[in-house]
Amino acid sequence: MGYTAFFLVGVIAAVLALVVQVAISLLVPGFFSGDVTSPPHSLWLFWIVLAAAVEECIRVGLLFLFVLRRGFPQHIILSGLLAGIGFAAVEIILRASWVATFSEIIGLFGILSIHIILSILGLYLMRTLRFTSFIYTIAVLTFVHTLYNFFVLFSSSF
Repeated sequence: MGYTAFFLVGVIAAVLALVVQVAISLLVPGFFSGDVTSPPHSLWLFWIVLAAAVEECIRVGLLFLFVLRRGFPQHIILSGLLAGIGFAAVEIILRASWVATFSEIIGLFGILSIHIILSILGLYLMRTLRFTSFIYTIAVLTFVHTLYNFFVLFSSSF
């Protein structure tokens, strides 16, 4: 299976993240609706962080389990690249039907880029394969992903 398995891990992580986010939206009405740039900002901050945390917990968790089982990859960049492409592929397929303008097409490259970067960074940060590196990796990736989400959401409102 080799490095292509990292692509499948990315796809599975994205699908699981989607399922969890949909489950949350069913439990908490209004999770995915509304204008993110209008008050109450504290509630939207919570949801933006939660959405990033869900994705990163699942991404890091699956990568961590995969690496524990199969051994750490020799090429972190290639493995992270493939995992990121797998994760982004699911999001891009889901969003492709909404794309109508050139700036939205550029946004798809943003999705691809952030997931590749986060997957490579995640593998790099958890290379010690200790539980503390697992928690640290989730925290760092959630922070970076939250910053990205803020940038995307609030730059499009100007």
